[in-house]
Amino acid sequence: MPELCWSTVVVMFVKRTVVNSGKRSYEYLSLVEAFRDERSRSRQRTIARLGQVSALRASGDLDRIIAP
Repeated sequence: MPELCWSTVVVMFVKRTVVNSGKRSYEYLSLVEAFRDERSRSRQRTIARLGQVSALRASGDLDRIIAP
C-alpha cells in the first residue's frame, strides 16, 4: 500500500460566508478545496461560488447541495 502524504490529500467542502452590508446580511455558499501548500501550510481555494442561500432555498437547490 502506498504511503499517504499530506501533500496529496485534498478535501472538498461547502463553505458558508456571511457578508454584512449596512443593516442587512447576506449568506453565500461556495465549494472549497482544502489542501497543504509546498511549505505544509493549510490553504483553501474556492472552486465554485454556488450562490446566495436565500435564492438557493427558494429554487429548491439548497436541499440538493447539502443533502447527506
